[in-house]
Amino acid sequence: MSLESLIRNTITDFVTPAERYEQVPGIDSGDLHVHFAALAAESDALVTLNTKHFSSDTAPYAVVHPDTSLMTIAKAFPLAVLEVASEENTYWQSRLTELGQVKSVSQALRDAHCPRFASLIEAMNSAFR
Repeated sequence: MSLESLIRNTITDFVTPAERYEQVPGIDSGDLHVHFAALAAESDALVTLNTKHFSSDTAPYAVVHPDTSLMTIAKAFPLAVLEVASEENTYWQSRLTELGQVKSVSQALRDAHCPRFASLIEAMNSAFR
């Protein structure tokens, strides 16, 4: 059996083909595949920038913006978050010569629409220097 066949057979066991999706009130029709994947995975939360296309009233999972999710993780595990951010900064600075220019972790987070988490990372870096 080919890898493609194996993947198709496995995925179709738990994900409905797009053409068979029924419209769900409160879920954008272009995001039904995400909704049904979250249902199939029995997810407690869906982390997405696209929060306006998912209604928490309809979905049996929480719909959370990435910035909120990252802030929640940082509150629970501040030292781990600081360590990961520091490792990311070190990694990208090590590639500066190769790439010619790199963003700081906080700038990349701002560009990814996570401004509160970016500010927190900057504050944590300043506090531990």
